[in-house]
Amino acid sequence: MALMMHPSDESPQRYRVFDKSLNIQQYFSISKLGAERALKAAQEAEAEIQKKLKTRKLIDDLDMNRIFEFKDNGKEEVVKIKGTQRMVVKSNGRADRDAISIQVRIEKHLSKHITVYITAKRPFEEAYRIAQDRLLAALNIERTHELTMLFKQAKRNYW
Repeated sequence: MALMMHPSDESPQRYRVFDKSLNIQQYFSISKLGAERALKAAQEAEAEIQKKLKTRKLIDDLDMNRIFEFKDNGKEEVVKIKGTQRMVVKSNGRADRDAISIQVRIEKHLSKHITVYITAKRPFEEAYRIAQDRLLAALNIERTHELTMLFKQAKRNYW
């Protein structure tokens, strides 16, 4: 996010306010508004963008938004666990095994890979529950009723 003179500091014609993450770019002309009013309008726009960025950060930091993706396909809302897939692990000399694999981003440059195998002794339900517990532990999130309901809703994508 930036407030700057445009096209240059030496010969400004307008003030420019832009933010790449929100895809916002606004110009405030000095010749039309005057230097003081253009600067004041640009500062107000910058403050408004700061509020939007703060709101976006708060929403992204919610536990359920750190774990789940919400998509609307027109008929219903589809809930998926971020970075999760069901896969078949092939090994030489062994039978193929089903697994639930999760790639989770813990911090900005730190991610963790969680794999839970589905076997005869560990059916899908138990493996899915273990994967949930490991995911919550990696993100330091406590299980709540809302998260449990969202996990149940997302289960059909991996069954």
